[in-house]
Amino acid sequence: MEPEEEMQVVATLHLSDTKDLLFYTHTFHNRRLGAIRVFIDTPKYSGPTKSGFDMTLGQLKELAQVLYPLPEELESGSLVPPLEVARIGGKGKGSIWVIQIVEPEGTTPGQCLDVRKYVESERFTGWTKKGLRIDVDLVDEMLDRLPALVEALEDWEAGRTGLFAPSPAPQVPKERQEPKSDSPILDSIPDDLKSYF
Repeated sequence: MEPEEEMQVVATLHLSDTKDLLFYTHTFHNRRLGAIRVFIDTPKYSGPTKSGFDMTLGQLKELAQVLYPLPEELESGSLVPPLEVARIGGKGKGSIWVIQIVEPEGTTPGQCLDVRKYVESERFTGWTKKGLRIDVDLVDEMLDRLPALVEALEDWEAGRTGLFAPSPAPQVPKERQEPKSDSPILDSIPDDLKSYF
């Protein structure tokens, strides 16, 4: 089993005095994933929250394609929430990421972008807690940082960064070989005893 590589933060989006949205890569179950997650820094707790998601390189590329036209469509008023924008295939059967524009809820004053995992299985069908909900006004800034996350995963897969970066092939010194003599008997004698003959 290969060692797990530590988290590599590639971009940060400042949300408030105590919250940042971090864009980072990490290894989980031998797979390198890109993550976008809210981190908080308060007197009681500093670190990651449950608000966020982890995706493979292919899923992040799909997410980027889905998100790029959103700011213009939101500005034109052509998207009216609640609206499902797209679905991105999950890692297993019945597991998908659903991208939606949702109406204001709770303390959120405006429309939100919601990226959330939906599961269909024998044991459970429905929305999971895995996901991120941010104000649609932050989509442009999120899109500015998403390419760095995709690039970091591409670099890792290409082996240009991290613990698994390719290193130059070790130079193995060639063993010095004595020229063979004309006598088959001398060839069978160990090298350290040949000086006696």
